[in-house]
Amino acid sequence: MLAKSGKFAQCCQQLVIASLVLAGSVPAAANSNNPFLRELNKTHHVSVPHDQRGGHACNSESPRLQSLGEAYYEMEMPYNSASRVSGNRDSIKESLNKFYQKLEGRWYGAMVDNYCQKDNGQSTPKMKLYALDKVLAEFDHRDQLILKRSKERVQFRNGQLKTISKEVETRERFITAAELQKVRFISDNSVSMNWRQRLRAQPSASVVFRERQDTLTLENNRLKIQSDWFINGTYSGTETTLLQRRR
Repeated sequence: MLAKSGKFAQCCQQLVIASLVLAGSVPAAANSNNPFLRELNKTHHVSVPHDQRGGHACNSESPRLQSLGEAYYEMEMPYNSASRVSGNRDSIKESLNKFYQKLEGRWYGAMVDNYCQKDNGQSTPKMKLYALDKVLAEFDHRDQLILKRSKERVQFRNGQLKTISKEVETRERFITAAELQKVRFISDNSVSMNWRQRLRAQPSASVVFRERQDTLTLENNRLKIQSDWFINGTYSGTETTLLQRRR
């Protein structure tokens, strides 16, 4: 829990602040001495406007919808037209699996959830902040990356992080080697993927079309994950996660 003191508490707070900067929720200039932010800035330019979330504004249209038009709602797209990645499937599969294997192990860090809350027909940007004390990344037999997270909601009080909700366990998966058409970009230390799916909460409910854009970037022993969400083609929020590998 965050009530513990010492190096972990200090390091966790620095990670939380760095995550807030990367999410565009606090100015980068005011936190230039943050060691995690300095490390990431060596390879990633932080310039997200303070009045936007994840580079998108509430009620904005999905870039994929803008580029694809009505084809955006077609679930099955040919491999070559859906992916911008050059190379054959085997080479991309190998690159994806190698990247996933680099992420295996135990981590800790922070997550900023910037989301759009609807009220009287209007969407207003809101934010939730989480500390991630225990994160386990596993690469399973299905060539799939599974992220198991223990998170608790926190906030700053009197210059320190305080827990405001109980710890919960979450489980998140990322695309498998059988879903290469969802890969938008891949390199030795980064991958970007785009998911789209139709959901129906109840048999009588209307269908919801959900899009998720994930970007994972590994730099030394630090991992940044950004997930942008769109509902029925409209931006609904961004989760920015910053993790430090446990030693």
